[in-house]
Amino acid sequence: MTISFLVSGVAALLLGQHQTNYQRIVVHPNPANGYEEYVRATDVVHNYKLSLLLSWTPGQYDDLRHAKEAVFEKPARGPGKWSDDDDQRLAYAKQLHDLDYLEIQKIASHDFGGALDLIRTGNLKQVWDPREKMDAETIFPELADFKTVAKLVKADAYARFASGDSAVGTKDLIDGLTFSRKIAGGNLISELVSIACQAILYGEFEDRLPQLTEKDSESMIKFAEASLAEPPTYLQALKREAAYAINSLDLLFADPGRNDDTQAGQENPISAYVKKMSPAEKRRAKELLSRNIGSYYDNLLRDMGTDESTWPTVKDESGLPPVPATITTIEDLSDAILNMMTPIHSQATLAVLRSRTQLRLLDLHARIIRFRWHNNRLPKDLKEVAPENLIADPMTKTTFVYELKDGGYRLYGRGLDSTGPIDLKYRRPANLPGQDDGPIPPLTSLSGSP
Repeated sequence: MTISFLVSGVAALLLGQHQTNYQRIVVHPNPANGYEEYVRATDVVHNYKLSLLLSWTPGQYDDLRHAKEAVFEKPARGPGKWSDDDDQRLAYAKQLHDLDYLEIQKIASHDFGGALDLIRTGNLKQVWDPREKMDAETIFPELADFKTVAKLVKADAYARFASGDSAVGTKDLIDGLTFSRKIAGGNLISELVSIACQAILYGEFEDRLPQLTEKDSESMIKFAEASLAEPPTYLQALKREAAYAINSLDLLFADPGRNDDTQAGQENPISAYVKKMSPAEKRRAKELLSRNIGSYYDNLLRDMGTDESTWPTVKDESGLPPVPATITTIEDLSDAILNMMTPIHSQATLAVLRSRTQLRLLDLHARIIRFRWHNNRLPKDLKEVAPENLIADPMTKTTFVYELKDGGYRLYGRGLDSTGPIDLKYRRPANLPGQDDGPIPPLTSLSGSP
């Protein structure tokens, strides 16, 4: 997926800002599709008040007030420096100023709980992306808001646990994880957003572990067992990424100049060659590219197989032809476009593997909690709580690490050199490059949301 494709998606979104996500996405409503409830939920949470609630800090109001003062201290007020919307945010932040963290979570849960009702309804249905076709101009405005939904679930769970209702808090988090898992598989972007949402909720589960009852642990085990029995959605996402790329070919050949750097006055070699092609040559090139894209993804899926331990060994360049130095034939063009359109999947693979490891850790944590309630002690080792197949970590072909310490325990996966150890709440080691939240690209660039 190229940057120019993402930019065109943002432009299309800006033209339709007056529409809700539901209006943009659902052309032919189907009451059997839970994704429609999910999209409706994003329209509920796409609200500046919830944004302030979920990002709340004790100094939020003062920070905004100082930001406004800094703007108006300047002799000339620049356009867009401070808007009426900013004044609304400032006024709302003032209302929240004297509240504490728990009160903020309760307000978020109360005022925007309708989104959670929609998520629960959607979870009871089959879920699929309602778009009839996806190509380079398709926008995904709901994806960034899906992450907000996950944060709202976290806020509601926090408030429930604080009130002593761990059963509802646990159900909240399981409902949120169910939603997060069901939005995956449509394409590579939806897979990454699903992982980001799951990470938010796994982190909250880790924080709440000491508060869980025996009954809560049973609910967690039931959820984890059902989830682990499902085939990985990642492989399905890669298959659909192939269709996404093939659907984008018409657009590429119809508007080859989209990859040119117009500001620098530079013409992309691909567009320069396409502009000179006859209609017959374009048809031949599209047919060749469709076959080559299909073959690339077929080979990628074959190399990955079903053994998760082999996934990290499949490199981004596996199965790709060399990038041609110049484009003088249709075959050169096909090789250049194939390299341009295929995503860097290795980072996504690591994120998927990490998330699947965390799901297995959730299951083991629940079994440890259940064991402790039944026996009034922690297990000596994992063999006391789970069979061998659940103790094994498919990512590394080792066993999960369980350590007794200071009256408690630590449970984690060894991970890979590129991930470091993996806990239920992932903490990227300081010696690893990249963002703190793991190998997931920024959602704003993926979804086309402003």
